[in-house]
Amino acid sequence: MEVKTNNPNIVYLDWEDKKQVEAVSRLHIKLLPESILSELGFLFLSKFYYSKLPKDKLIDVYLYKENEEYVGFISCTDVPFSFMKDGMKKHFLSIVTLLGVSILLKPKRLFNLMGFMLKMKKDTLMVKMQSKYGAKMGEFLSFGVVESARKSIDPVENITVSNVLMKLVSKHFRANNIEFALLRILKMNTRAITFYQKHSGIILTSEDPNQVVIIIETKND
Repeated sequence: MEVKTNNPNIVYLDWEDKKQVEAVSRLHIKLLPESILSELGFLFLSKFYYSKLPKDKLIDVYLYKENEEYVGFISCTDVPFSFMKDGMKKHFLSIVTLLGVSILLKPKRLFNLMGFMLKMKKDTLMVKMQSKYGAKMGEFLSFGVVESARKSIDPVENITVSNVLMKLVSKHFRANNIEFALLRILKMNTRAITFYQKHSGIILTSEDPNQVVIIIETKND
């Protein structure tokens, strides 16, 4: 459920707005090139992930606009244990078509897809988190701000763009009765790890040696 804000620079993604959907898809690829979603390509992101999933209220996306350009975004889900499976099940035929075209355009995406499906199937971390937190847990999915805007100070809240988006999503979780938020990032992304720790993030043990798992108690942000 969308959290309302009086900040004119914040835009809640409208899945019917082609410009917004394409903008967040391009931002995702540009800012998170190492993610599996980026590797699956622009078609997958724009025609499914950032259109079908928001339409079905499985994910929520907020964009930051500066000088009429989208310069940052953050996405999250209130149903981390099922959002992707539910979305793929509901739009199965569409997914098959999109992935087929994407693989034809770039055959190595077949291996990316296989890795993606394997991780979904063997996601033991989420099984443990579901057992511990249940409906009280949400997940930060993707987050990024273009380099040129990272030091910009938002005129409404008087903090940086990254902090505006982070605080907004914590507010989103609280409004939806989510007490804890999980996120996963690459271990080499030390700048991001430090940023999340400043927002009360606690590092958990990860089964993936290349990954850091962080849990944030939303009431503390």
